Amino acid sequence: MEAHTGYLDDDNCISEVAANNNLDLAINTPEFDGEKQNYKKVKDWTKKEKYKGQKINDDQIIVRNSKEYQEFDFDFMKYMSVKQAQQIINIIPETLTFGRGAAGHALYKVTNTPDDAKTIRIYFKDHCINELRTDGSYSIFYGPLDKEARAEVANRPIAEIDYQKLKKLFRYQNILAALTMLIGSNNTGEMNSLLLAIGGEFYNQEIPEETTVKIINKWHSIIDREDRIKESEACIRGIYKSKKASNIFSKIHFVPIDEKSKHQFRQIVKDLIEKKEEFKAPKTLTSYCLNDYMQLNIKPPIFIVETLFKENSINFISGPKGNGKTEYVLGLSHSLCRGQPFLDYTCPDPMPVVYIDGEMDPYDLIERSEKYIERLGPTQNNYFTIVNFAQQLNETIPDIKSEIGQQLITDVLEKVYKLTAKKAVLVLDNLRSLSNYKENDSDEYRLINSWLLRLRGQCYTSIVIDHHGKAGVGPRGTSSKTDNANVSILINAVKEKGCPDMVMKVEFDKARGLRPDETEEYEAVYAFNGSWIKQTARKNKNEIDDNHMLEAIYLLKKKEEQEHYARCYTIRTQLEKNEINQSEYNKAEKKLRNFKTQKDLAEFLNISAGKVNQLMQKYRDYLSQKEIAEKTSNY
Repeated sequence: MEAHTGYLDDDNCISEVAANNNLDLAINTPEFDGEKQNYKKVKDWTKKEKYKGQKINDDQIIVRNSKEYQEFDFDFMKYMSVKQAQQIINIIPETLTFGRGAAGHALYKVTNTPDDAKTIRIYFKDHCINELRTDGSYSIFYGPLDKEARAEVANRPIAEIDYQKLKKLFRYQNILAALTMLIGSNNTGEMNSLLLAIGGEFYNQEIPEETTVKIINKWHSIIDREDRIKESEACIRGIYKSKKASNIFSKIHFVPIDEKSKHQFRQIVKDLIEKKEEFKAPKTLTSYCLNDYMQLNIKPPIFIVETLFKENSINFISGPKGNGKTEYVLGLSHSLCRGQPFLDYTCPDPMPVVYIDGEMDPYDLIERSEKYIERLGPTQNNYFTIVNFAQQLNETIPDIKSEIGQQLITDVLEKVYKLTAKKAVLVLDNLRSLSNYKENDSDEYRLINSWLLRLRGQCYTSIVIDHHGKAGVGPRGTSSKTDNANVSILINAVKEKGCPDMVMKVEFDKARGLRPDETEEYEAVYAFNGSWIKQTARKNKNEIDDNHMLEAIYLLKKKEEQEHYARCYTIRTQLEKNEINQSEYNKAEKKLRNFKTQKDLAEFLNISAGKVNQLMQKYRDYLSQKEIAEKTSNY
């Protein structure tokens, strides 16, 4: 937030601000506080007459904060240079400010404020350094503050902001203010030792590494120490990599503040992580008679791509490297943003697309998109937004498992929403290039999944491009990836000698809410001219061989089950006559088992153990299809 561009310094201007923004302003005759030597204390401020454009003269105008209108009170300005304070203030969006020199307070129109929101005061080094004032508080908006200074109002509109975003920026200001106050004007001391304590505190409080680096870099900029940003970043990354950390109370790495201030600093760091609200269990579960349930006016889901992707959904498209995943999604995106068909899928309405590309050469996007533009025409402004890694700082999009990476992308989505009045479809291409999460660790992926769920709750649809697992039966890594997905599509290239086109086989790994006839595998063909066609999927030799072997496994297992059933006749009869109990039956039945192991199956089928492992991953689906076919044949 830059310096103000002028003051609203007459009655008419203040009256206009009040009327245009529905502010709760009140008029007050100031009373001098001899102890504090100012006019800031207002008695019975809730009962003061509402300001409706009266002549102000030497009176004060106070603003009574509410859940809709809230303010920052930047008390940290008293404890650092104007330049330092201004850099900390500038991280929040520009809005109307007021106070001494029309600064010190920033007023926002706040959306989605929870009912239990309260004024928050942050203390450090025996001072209140920042306040987020909401319902139940007031400030001097205009008029005398003491015998020399007056509160003035900057000539700016009041910005609108979501409450959670406001709180997040408030916490960010708090840690930057505390760090700046921590060293005061002495920024030439032993920084490495100090960083080991500070960085260790961040690590111990589980602040994400990228968040820590961002904060430390910004702090160095505030205290004019950009010369050591690289060195400090290396220090922080070393702490997170080694997983060995000091802390703010370290006796070895001296931090020049008292014990009470250290506790306050620790709390400021802890507050950087949003606390989860406690789950309140309901006293009863809501239930309906089916007849009543049918009358609830629950709207059917809307397809943004008919018979494929629904609005407010999470979807996966996975396949091996170089098999056409990106081209398939680019073709879909170009059709979707224009409301035109893709293959035989209908896109009912144009939908904005935000394409996050962490891998493609930046010119690839131009070269590939040219063909679609030639065939389909140009896109509407802001209906296809590209975020390519090469145009970012250090050619890097921050890791999407981090709070920073997630928020930056969410900001782009919100920007497109403001420009188009539609919630964009988010494409992440691809998961591996956009995050270094541990693929087989479900807790690591949970950080990304939670974000996608939050976006879904905000009515955004996402398409995640990922790589196949080794067996080619779903996205690589933890199986929990697609737990919350509506649709998961598998793509594999079909190689044809002499064929100039890109041909890929498209299968459905998961298809929640789609009918069986809508999820039959097919082949998608692209001639590199902006046009796609769909054709019936062909069986390759490997698939035919796999089906033969799966059928052989099925017949073998069926025979084994029949033989086992016969062997258990005696103990089954004993159980029925109560001559043995269930526990005794289970022990006896286990001893009678004689099923082939996967090693035995490999020898029986004359194939490798690895091939058997791949077949067994497909066997459950094969068995399900077999059971459905057998049931259908009985009708």
